[in-house]
Amino acid sequence: MSYATLGHLLAQYVLHRRLGADEPAYTKSLWQDIEDQLQKFMDHLKEDGMDAMYYANCKNTAWQHWTLPTARPRVVTSMGDRIICTLMTKALYFANGWSSATFDDMSDTGPNKDLKDFIRCGIVNMFMHLLEESACASPWGTFYAWYSVKQMKNDGPFARNLIYEETCKNGMEEDIEVEGWSMKERIKEWLRRHESIGNRIKKARVRTNCSRNIGELPTQGQGAKNTEDGDIVKAQVVQIAKNLSKGMAKIFREIKKEVKESGSKGKYAESPITDSAAEASDDDDADDDEEEDTNGKNIKASQCY
Repeated sequence: MSYATLGHLLAQYVLHRRLGADEPAYTKSLWQDIEDQLQKFMDHLKEDGMDAMYYANCKNTAWQHWTLPTARPRVVTSMGDRIICTLMTKALYFANGWSSATFDDMSDTGPNKDLKDFIRCGIVNMFMHLLEESACASPWGTFYAWYSVKQMKNDGPFARNLIYEETCKNGMEEDIEVEGWSMKERIKEWLRRHESIGNRIKKARVRTNCSRNIGELPTQGQGAKNTEDGDIVKAQVVQIAKNLSKGMAKIFREIKKEVKESGSKGKYAESPITDSAAEASDDDDADDDEEEDTNGKNIKASQCY
């Protein structure tokens, strides 16, 4: 997406919202739309039952490599590559709107549709950069997720692929700015001020042991080696990706809270979320903590150490 295209989208947005030259109203509406899409992304990350589909391309024996994408594919040996590929694929489904969480957006034919697409793409790029700091950080896994989703062309669940159309790109740099206010910079500032986020996503490395080679199971005896079949690898990758996905959903809940706070304090926005909904979100935090502990134990049981 070019800056010219983004400018056109924002002009459409202002006209549709009947904001005119009212900058505070513009910023308020934009904050509300960002908050809404963050909530949908959290809902998408917590969806169950689709993980095997996200893993479908990531289980390929050989992948195009991010340094030489046109060369002969190379055999994938790291469990971490497949885990990150699965997680990033899940996020890209959200960017495309291939999710029950974004169903209403896909049926929207109004002038704000393209801007919502842009916001979702920005959220997914932010998710990607968080993965780069997380357990199993894998540039190959990230690249192959973008690559494989692009190869699906417009044959996805909703026959509309923003990755294939290059409306949403890896490392998209365009930003939404108004009078010194920047969505990207606000997000970066928030991440800098919350060191606990980085600590949380790095802790998962202890649980996942992402560096383990595919085809080898941990053994008790020195030098001993066991082999595993594709079904075991799939089960482990899907389970680990699911656990990390739920942990990332919790991180994005914190990001959404900051968006809400930033919008209501000095940025002219008031959150459309009621106090009761916010309290329910806090309750979800406690549920996630309990679930995360349980999932950690489950990973041990599935031989990921």
